Amino acid sequence: MALPILLRWFILSFGDEKVTKSDQYFYAAAVCATTMISTIIIHIVYFANYVLSMRCRVALTSLIYRKSLRLATFGSNQSSLGHILNLTANDVHRLEAAILNFPHIFIGPIQWILFSVLPPPPYVSQPRACEDAWLNILRPY
Repeated sequence: MALPILLRWFILSFGDEKVTKSDQYFYAAAVCATTMISTIIIHIVYFANYVLSMRCRVALTSLIYRKSLRLATFGSNQSSLGHILNLTANDVHRLEAAILNFPHIFIGPIQWILFSVLPPPPYVSQPRACEDAWLNILRPY
């Protein structure tokens, strides 16, 4: 949220004679610091999410392996080796990809509520531009 506001102040500072060079340097440093902090936080979140998905992949592969061993001891040949390999290779990988993108299920509605439903803060110049764009996209023909 802070980066667009800082960028707006930084860009508007070039047209204002009251703003000193030190203020512009401060705005530039604030934009860089905000970007760096955002990048670090996103990296930490994605890393933790990737570790969680890998743990789920290992656990699911272990469950499939144990089940295949148990089925092999009973002597039933209903599940072939190709089916078991398909489960461990394709389906477990798809589950891992789904776990990596799972937080976006919650982030999307929260962002929609923040930017479309709640009233805009007083420092926003065009408060409903985002909402108007979404209504144009979602409007039926």
